Amino acid sequence: MQFIAIDWSGNASAAARFTAIAVVRNGNISSVETGRSGSTLADHVRELATFDPQTVVGLDFAFSLPAWYLRERGFDDVRALWRAAGAEGEQWVRGTGPFWGRPGIKKPALREHFRRTDLAVPAVGGITPKSVFQVGGAGAVGTGSVRGMAFLLGLVERGFHVWPFEGGWPLVVEIYPRILTGPVVKSSDAARRDYLRDPRWRLDGNMRNIAAATEDTFDAAVSALVMAEHAEELRALEPATDPQTLLEGAIWVPTSVPVELPDNEEPMLTDRFEQALVFAAHEHRHQTRKGSDLPYVGHLLGVASLVLEEGGDEDQAIAALLHDAVEDQGGLPMLEQIRDRFGERVASIVYACTDAVTIPKPPWRKRKEDYLEHLKSAPAEVLLVAVADKLFNARSILQDYSRVGPAVWDRFNPDAGATGQLWYYSELVKAFNAAGDRVSVVLARELDRVVAEIERLHQQTVAAESA
Repeated sequence: MQFIAIDWSGNASAAARFTAIAVVRNGNISSVETGRSGSTLADHVRELATFDPQTVVGLDFAFSLPAWYLRERGFDDVRALWRAAGAEGEQWVRGTGPFWGRPGIKKPALREHFRRTDLAVPAVGGITPKSVFQVGGAGAVGTGSVRGMAFLLGLVERGFHVWPFEGGWPLVVEIYPRILTGPVVKSSDAARRDYLRDPRWRLDGNMRNIAAATEDTFDAAVSALVMAEHAEELRALEPATDPQTLLEGAIWVPTSVPVELPDNEEPMLTDRFEQALVFAAHEHRHQTRKGSDLPYVGHLLGVASLVLEEGGDEDQAIAALLHDAVEDQGGLPMLEQIRDRFGERVASIVYACTDAVTIPKPPWRKRKEDYLEHLKSAPAEVLLVAVADKLFNARSILQDYSRVGPAVWDRFNPDAGATGQLWYYSELVKAFNAAGDRVSVVLARELDRVVAEIERLHQQTVAAESA
């Protein structure tokens, strides 16, 4: 058998860059690559399937929507939904009908936000599937799924069969990579490489480097390898017979992973958030905001508030409270404390938002350049906390500039000054805008507006001083 896993991107402008495809033959990875999307990707997958008549393709987006929506639209089968996604999908991802999450479009009251299969997938590090109706905001999967449905139709036209709606070869299944990888810190290059050094994967140094290059290549590679480990399960898959699954589809989960319905679908803040708030307040109790005597915890609360208002979950809100703890309060030992107290996912987000873990810190410019480079491939769950942090800081600079003028720059790293800070925030705006659907459009636009106002005031001051 041959196994192909595709880490799919619904990015409208850079899908090929963020879509990774991994191929496993005879239990070993034969290739991991990026650079294809749309019909070019579909043609490539069709060509790969000629190597083995029993090919299984795993795709990491939702193949359908809750059954009630299909019935309400009069879709007799899932292919009717896919055709509608091809014709109307770009309207859906802008937030029409039950689709939500775009600026100004709040979560509506629906009879059900999730498919049955979404609710059945167990949490990994506190993470569970999002609603396909969510097309914007933190962790949204709707945009990629809607655009993916049109891609599925293209695969069917090329002779593929999509489980659980039908059987046959080559076969396409819906996968959830976090179930297949387990709770690894995917945002950490070192963690990805360590994970792939496991003899279980049988990777040589060159292939390990290719697979670990980005989170996209990592997810594709590991998903394909795990699919190969469960070859007999995938070979034995049968089409569904119950009406709901035939409309909604199903995520393929290995039998070794326990599946049960959660007690409730709605996230809420638990005692963990309260514990994180106390922990953050304690660790930063002697710290104040730069150039002021304001308690630093005010910044942490502000960032957490922005994260929650943009639909962030509890882990992201906790990470927002702790996002500076590693950099300012203890380095890697502090990261281990966070991991022990609040779990792997919180630790991974905090680590991804940290630009220094040593004392003394590396040179300012190098730290900022490395951080900007990291943002290019950071996942949505990290970008929400990151953009909230930078927006809160930019607002503070703007407010203080209005009070004290250019003296505001005196409180920053002497290696940066006004020139360096303005360069950094300008590059942050570009980085978040380039992230597309992976970042909150609301927060990215607001950051752009605030930074533009800071630059205007600075230029005004420079002109007045030179007059």
